[in-house]
Amino acid sequence: MKVQRLLWCLFFSLTADIMYAGNPSFLGNKTNTAFSKITTINTLDTVVFDLAQSDTSLNQIEFPVYILSDDTVNALDFSFKYNEVDFSFDSIIDLTTYMQTFSYYNPFDSTLRFTSNSFQAYENDSALLTIRFTILSGQFCDSDLRSVKVYLNGEVCSVKIVDCLHVNVAELNANTAKFTLFPNPVNDALTIEVSQDASIELFQLDGRIVMQLSVKAFEKLVIDIKNMDAGLYLLRTFNAQFNQTEKIIIQPEN
Repeated sequence: MKVQRLLWCLFFSLTADIMYAGNPSFLGNKTNTAFSKITTINTLDTVVFDLAQSDTSLNQIEFPVYILSDDTVNALDFSFKYNEVDFSFDSIIDLTTYMQTFSYYNPFDSTLRFTSNSFQAYENDSALLTIRFTILSGQFCDSDLRSVKVYLNGEVCSVKIVDCLHVNVAELNANTAKFTLFPNPVNDALTIEVSQDASIELFQLDGRIVMQLSVKAFEKLVIDIKNMDAGLYLLRTFNAQFNQTEKIIIQPEN
């Protein structure tokens, strides 16, 4: 990645020299002042995290990232912390055919970092990538992103986080079945009750399903988990009208 960035900087510098040599009045400067940059990144240039355009399916959510800039952009970098209680980072998906990217979540400082560059100028006001999380609970909104830092061409710019559509959550909750489970944490048997007929899936954080069941409306379904390994699991309860995922902590027997 350092070699790629060095090559990009060299290309950028050579391009600038050629443009300046061919047109000494470029940027309105006719003096001998050295020309070092083609673009000027500032707070008018923005990286947008658009949570309002989130796509939710099963137990995952992903939202697009794009830039708003009047400059030529050849590099995008950002870092942020997020709500690790309700969400788990999955991946970053490159939607372009020209970016070279690298992303890494560091558990020691709880920070997700992303870097990218390209010889081709980045598209403006168009989704460049999506960030995908596994849903442990709730809906991903602007308060779930923290300590956000963004850079274009290696320079600090502004960030805009378009909040989630809370009204959709309210409408969803109005149509969502009443759902209860207890106890949680559990080390013996888990009881589940839903106000509608539903299917139930219990799976590990890596997505592997370890149990599939069905439950009738208002039936108290008791699941024996004595022989299951202790740890954090996800319990998905769903039918054609609703889809709800809850964290389940299975504790070792005393």
